[in-house]
Amino acid sequence: MSKENNGNGNLHIAMCPWFAFGHITSFLHLANKLAEKGNKISFFLPTKTKLKFVSHNHHPHLIDLIPITVPAVDGLPIGAETTADVSDSNRHLIMSAVERIPETIDTHLSNLKPDFVFFDFAEWVPKIARKHQTKSVFYSTVYLSTVAYLLPQPRNLPINCFTEEELKQPPPGYPMPSIRLQAHEARSLANSSKTVFGGEEKSLTLLERVEVAFKECDAIGVKTCREMEGTYCDYVEKHLKKLVLLAGPVVPQLPDDQLDEYFKTWLQGFGKDTVLYCALGSESSLAIHQFQELVLGLELKDMPFLAALKLPDDYPTLESALPDGIDENKRK
Repeated sequence: MSKENNGNGNLHIAMCPWFAFGHITSFLHLANKLAEKGNKISFFLPTKTKLKFVSHNHHPHLIDLIPITVPAVDGLPIGAETTADVSDSNRHLIMSAVERIPETIDTHLSNLKPDFVFFDFAEWVPKIARKHQTKSVFYSTVYLSTVAYLLPQPRNLPINCFTEEELKQPPPGYPMPSIRLQAHEARSLANSSKTVFGGEEKSLTLLERVEVAFKECDAIGVKTCREMEGTYCDYVEKHLKKLVLLAGPVVPQLPDDQLDEYFKTWLQGFGKDTVLYCALGSESSLAIHQFQELVLGLELKDMPFLAALKLPDDYPTLESALPDGIDENKRK
């Protein structure tokens, strides 16, 4: 289904997401939607991680999950493939490994000859794509409102010069000027704008990588719709001078496998509509602080709950990070 033999109007799309579960999941949701329309997808992801996503591939005849060996780098634990396998402070080691796979992706694109390649943090993808006459699309796993807030162009600042105080305020012309970052959010982003994210001598910060990706890509894709974020779409297109493609809400189907028996039995021990599921949308240790605020603010200590949380570096155990008084039998 290459450029040469695709005569049925369908596309061949390669996908190269950042090696983090949230990014891989978001890309695979989009892959399923595109496959529903008859498009072929070649999806790159780490070798062992592939097994965890097989049940989320609802069109295996069209979506090919292609395993990528994660290179060994100094400091990266043996077998680590995604950000879920390392602490927050060591996520740069995953990027160090990703910095060593361009040749692998180059070989795959040469053989596959896709029409498009969707990517995010691997800012080198557009250069390789152009080599093979393939269009590149930066696919954002966050909403356009976030993308718009962090654009350096309207602030007239280099992206590595963001300060905490600067980020507490939205950029000039921002569609919703009442939106503000909290101090800890602004501080975290300001730090990331100056911290090298990778292991090579000339590695970039994470925000610099995104800035290069925006500059080099042919278009930007986002999981949103004009009804929700039309004004942000216009704002981003204006400042980046790139076409913004809206994928819609991309509501996923349920996975094909069954709920683990351990969790099924635990849930059946509670009444209907009595369990809280906390999906805070990030592996970041900041999620633990959001969870603390949720539990305390809504007085949910006595309610059973499910939460996916990553232990912050400043807490020795998960138990020490949870609010006091939570019944151990009611949390998973």
